[in-house]
Amino acid sequence: GLAYSEIAMTLDWPMGTVMSRLFHARRKMQALLHESLGSEAPLPQDLRDESDGGFAQSKERQVSAS
Repeated sequence: GLAYSEIAMTLDWPMGTVMSRLFHARRKMQALLHESLGSEAPLPQDLRDESDGGFAQSKERQVSAS
């Protein structure tokens, strides 16, 4: 893979933008994998509903579903 700085230079974006977009893309991928694989792909700690051990829908999904 490429370093953040290499991606930033190639795209002519600030490195913070590259880091932020990759972070959010990884999080979205984790949530989608959790939806299709269930407990085989646990959600990140801050997206978990602790009342069910962390295997509920992501908070993002819960908000958009209401």
